[in-house]
Amino acid sequence: MKFVPHAKASNVVEALTKAGYEIDDRQQDYVVLRHPAPPHRRLTTPSEGVATLGLMRKIIRQSGMTVEEFRKLL
Repeated sequence: MKFVPHAKASNVVEALTKAGYEIDDRQQDYVVLRHPAPPHRRLTTPSEGVATLGLMRKIIRQSGMTVEEFRKLL
């Protein structure tokens, strides 16, 4: 099993924007990101605090990236 990093929520949003995602909606507790190219994936991440291990796995899986690709973006 590959090491999944813990990261601040702001760093997760920053890494996903580097990967081509755009902020679609921002609420007080969460940020919704959308990829402009098909299949137009949408991800919801917390807007503050630390993303836990389970949440990081879910975000990486839904983004279609590998753990290594995501770690390079952080």
